[in-house]
Amino acid sequence: VSSLQIEIKVPTAEESSPKKRKENHQKAALPVAEPPKEVAVSTPSGISALSNIDPLSQLEYRKAVEYTKRKFRFEPNSRDSFIYCLGNQCYTRHIGEEDAVCMTLHDFGSEPDFNAETPLRNAYLYTNKTDANEEELKKPLVQKVIDFLKEHYEFRRNTILDRVEFRRFAGSHAPLPFMAMRGKDFNSIYTHLQLSSIYCSLPMLKAVVDSNFAIDFDPFIDYFLSLRPWDGKTDYIKQLAATVTTNDPDFWEDSLRRWLVGMVACALDDEKQNQEMLLLYSKQGKGKSTFIRNLLPDTLRTYYRNGMITPENKDHMLLLSTCLIINLEEFDGVSSNRLADLKRIITQEKITERKVYDTQSHTFIRHASFAASTNNPRCLQDIGENRRMLFNSIKSIDYRRPVNHEGIYSQALALYRQGFRFWYEGDEISSLNSRNENFRQKEPVEENLFFYFRPGKAGDIEAKWYPASHLLSTLSLNGRIQSNSQILKTLVTVLDENGFRKRTTKNRVTEYCVVEYSQEERDKNSVLPQVAEQKNLEL
Repeated sequence: VSSLQIEIKVPTAEESSPKKRKENHQKAALPVAEPPKEVAVSTPSGISALSNIDPLSQLEYRKAVEYTKRKFRFEPNSRDSFIYCLGNQCYTRHIGEEDAVCMTLHDFGSEPDFNAETPLRNAYLYTNKTDANEEELKKPLVQKVIDFLKEHYEFRRNTILDRVEFRRFAGSHAPLPFMAMRGKDFNSIYTHLQLSSIYCSLPMLKAVVDSNFAIDFDPFIDYFLSLRPWDGKTDYIKQLAATVTTNDPDFWEDSLRRWLVGMVACALDDEKQNQEMLLLYSKQGKGKSTFIRNLLPDTLRTYYRNGMITPENKDHMLLLSTCLIINLEEFDGVSSNRLADLKRIITQEKITERKVYDTQSHTFIRHASFAASTNNPRCLQDIGENRRMLFNSIKSIDYRRPVNHEGIYSQALALYRQGFRFWYEGDEISSLNSRNENFRQKEPVEENLFFYFRPGKAGDIEAKWYPASHLLSTLSLNGRIQSNSQILKTLVTVLDENGFRKRTTKNRVTEYCVVEYSQEERDKNSVLPQVAEQKNLEL
């Protein structure tokens, strides 16, 4: 049997080393700097910078690199495109710009004569603008209109006048005053929108402006609550009262104070009404209307009305809600029927009317306080029912002296908040009615009653009991007085108000106790001197 010989040859060290790949001399491609698959840091500073980056951002960055490598090569002629594409991917993957710059410079920032940061930041900037433009295109047209209006204008809804007011932003200059929106203003803003490439319709613009987009603005609350607090010492209302000389200074100051506090209460509190009217009497040319008008500061002059109020006119009635002061000039020309309507209006709390452009009625809160001026010293008419009238006989007015509106209304507001009673009650009403009798025009039947009769007293043997109709017959015969139901009603009121004793018969007829003057007594009474004050109108 022959033996098998096996020879094993061990390769040398040179033969064990891996063979070099044959270079392809046909393609002269530049080497591509391949970034490592894992973000590695070779320097201590690099380790410190990358260690602060969120791992999720690093993972998304590696995905962005892999995506970019499939699109571009990091070569001298395409390095800008490579980094730009990488930046776009980093932005899309919500990687922070500074984190992306840090990782990109770590991987691709070592190339000479190449700044990788610039194309990366350009990618973020452009992509951000592109997204913003896309979002702008997706934005509803009405939102574009709203954004445009907020940028260039300021709108508010005047809740007192129920209208939209606006002003254009003045930049660094002083703010412009608000103005009421008119048709011309809508057209101007519409043109501005079109020139700014916001192609909305005019009805859309009007719908936006006349909506909740315009914030509510109450001019009364804005003015009174923006005043500096009253110092609690200076009596500004007394100083204002001192500019007017009257026959009764004490009553003038008290009535003016109550009326001003009531005006503030009526303007600010929906549950409060100023139920008294400031009535100024003097001869012509004394400045009564000017004084009343000057009670309002310039910012509130829009809410002043000069003229009578007709209850049948719904526009007039709406003035009770939109005005702060209504000055009833030529008050002496008011008829008795109109005066009764006026008293009702003075005490009215709310107004329910339908505006011209509305389809249904609405309820409006009353804000107005009433004042009046007259040249007639006997302008009051109702018998014993004039407590709403604060009659002041004026001698002179220094209406040229500036009015300290801030001081007056800060004091009035403070008094209202302190619970100052601006209305009359109890004995004050009786005193006010009695005082106003001096300024009342007596009815002919009333004057003739006291010419022919006087109240009968207890134990008066000449006293007789007559019904009011019998008395009216006597007055009609002797005093040429008309006899009708209205005159009879007036006579009954006079008898009751002046304390004539009365009784009711079994037939339920009311009789009054009177004493008829004889012809001699009437002649004697006609030449008697007048006393300063009559008690119960007895001679």
